[in-house]
Amino acid sequence: MISVKQFYAITLVGFSAAISANSYATPVNLGAAANYNGFFHGDFTSSPNDSEGALAVGGNASLTGYTLNSFRENDGLAIVVGGDYSHVGGDIHGDALVGGQFTTASAGVFGTVKDHAMLPINFDAEFAKLTQLSQELSLADSLGVTEQWGALTFNGDSSGGQQIFNISEKDFESVWGFFAKDIGQHQELIINVAGDVIDIDPADYKIKASDWAWAGNETSVIFNFYEATQINLSAGFYGTILAPGADIFANGGHVDGQVIAHSWQGANQLNWRPYEHNVELPEPATFGMMLSALAIVGAGALRRKQQA
Repeated sequence: MISVKQFYAITLVGFSAAISANSYATPVNLGAAANYNGFFHGDFTSSPNDSEGALAVGGNASLTGYTLNSFRENDGLAIVVGGDYSHVGGDIHGDALVGGQFTTASAGVFGTVKDHAMLPINFDAEFAKLTQLSQELSLADSLGVTEQWGALTFNGDSSGGQQIFNISEKDFESVWGFFAKDIGQHQELIINVAGDVIDIDPADYKIKASDWAWAGNETSVIFNFYEATQINLSAGFYGTILAPGADIFANGGHVDGQVIAHSWQGANQLNWRPYEHNVELPEPATFGMMLSALAIVGAGALRRKQQA
């Protein structure tokens, strides 16, 4: 039989392991947004194009010639709209939950649409947390970045852990490509980009190993546009866009990743490449309950020892 002291030691080791499993340099918890190809606080307006994954729109959604949720990844839910939802032409692959009114003309609906519905997302609360996350990431210590021959290289620390880099708007917009040194293809990479108006013009946004051992890490990289109020998107882009305060104006191209922004207007293809390092942190109350349970069990064990 173990002693009370041993019991506490074993339990605390397990408790510490539970905490350390959730202790990253800056844990990235996208919340409800993790399930969506596009996640928007305000309106979403698009002319003919498509999204492989589901969309969540806090404001109104107006889609024309748009095919939605072709990969059917979100447990049958294709779109959540807080306001009104209009879909003309195109297809809806899955269910739709609409807080306002739904109207359609010539759209294929392969699921159930419920308007004036209760929504599974509190957009204000989610975007408050996403904005906080964006700011926290922007304040993290940056590793080194070098420029050579018109390209940026992100120099990792060879740790295998989360890698964070800070770059200016000028650096982001002026280079033709991006490389990573001492960083694995599936290693978590955060790139903080300063600037309030960002132009994503044609360039090579697919990050590659500096020794060309790999090319493309879109499910492992977040571009955090923490100051952006407007993003002009006219290129193919690889990685998740975290820009909770930005209105995105799309003019051709695609995003292989997730898009989190205030609003969207335009036509770009959204390809379902979800961020694979999302950490679902327990609520603070969970840790409190764990500590309470530990205290109760420990006290009971101590009483039994004293009575023996």
